[in-house]
Amino acid sequence: MKQGFELNSFIFSFYNSLTLAFAELEGRYYGGGVLELTPNEFRVLPIPYVSPANFEQFKQDFKNKTSIEELLANYNYQILNISLGLNQDEIDRVELIRRKLVNKRHRN
Repeated sequence: MKQGFELNSFIFSFYNSLTLAFAELEGRYYGGGVLELTPNEFRVLPIPYVSPANFEQFKQDFKNKTSIEELLANYNYQILNISLGLNQDEIDRVELIRRKLVNKRHRN
């Protein structure tokens, strides 16, 4: 990690609709819809960095999630509102874009 950044905050900050939408755009996908990100592709992803209110709770929620959508529903607002000032309507639109990109990848 770069100086001034914390690994747990980086991990927490990664799981939001904006970053995951850009992962869909930057990554490569293969048969069966498998998405791959090389280190160079990973480096260009926008990650709105915030510190979690409770990283242990996030870890538990991540471990027990039934889908990534469940995790995003719980944490998108906290990450995207605090870091970028997006309101709920804007966050919902970003999530819709992410879902469209995932669906497109799974169809190919």
